Amino acid sequence: MERGNYMKYEDWLFEIYYSEVDEKYMDKLRNTILSRMPDILQFFKIKFESKIVIKLYDDINSYKENLVASFEKNAIEDSKKHGKKVEARKYEDFMIANTEDGNLNMQSLSLVRMQEDYRNYTEDEFCLNACHEFAHLCQMQVGSENPGWFWEVIASTIGNPECQHEIKGSFTYKDLNENFDKIDGYGAAYTVGKYLFANYSQDFILNMIKDNEVFNKNIEDIVEKSQSTKNDMHGKCY
Repeated sequence: MERGNYMKYEDWLFEIYYSEVDEKYMDKLRNTILSRMPDILQFFKIKFESKIVIKLYDDINSYKENLVASFEKNAIEDSKKHGKKVEARKYEDFMIANTEDGNLNMQSLSLVRMQEDYRNYTEDEFCLNACHEFAHLCQMQVGSENPGWFWEVIASTIGNPECQHEIKGSFTYKDLNENFDKIDGYGAAYTVGKYLFANYSQDFILNMIKDNEVFNKNIEDIVEKSQSTKNDMHGKCY
């Protein structure tokens, strides 16, 4: 994002870069995050010390370039960490918001609506999706090393659950790890999250987020059990 091409809003909590197409929902965006922030912070047991940097992109190429660069950087870091080549995640059209570079990056609502699947995307869904991304920022702050799909389990359940849906059909633990972008990954993530938060304490879940030994010891059993409680719910916030 070339900051010279965007306007800037700044207060005690937010630093937001936006264009004219975003002005009409700026207040709603801030207020929606503020309304959900206390519960999210209480769950993670943290205070968010730094300002939340939000970048609203009205150009798909700029948004895509930023995200692809982050994917490639993450792949290099993961390759070094695991001692083998890790392929960079590929950009997909459903990736309308992200925190890969430590900022809360979102496509402007008008840009999102240009996609057929999102043509009826509402301002409420858009603003609640920012809460989903804020949950990811909190996961970063506690230093979570969970696999990416489990980050979506948490964010979809505490960030914007009213926008989520449960997956139709079955999936496996292997699917979540290897085929997330090929199956209905977010539907699977919410299915796991809904079961997880209904059956385990928040302290236990936070331990899973912060301690991969706890995560690895319990997650396969949780994934298997989660599918027995599915029902049909539909939404479109990622």
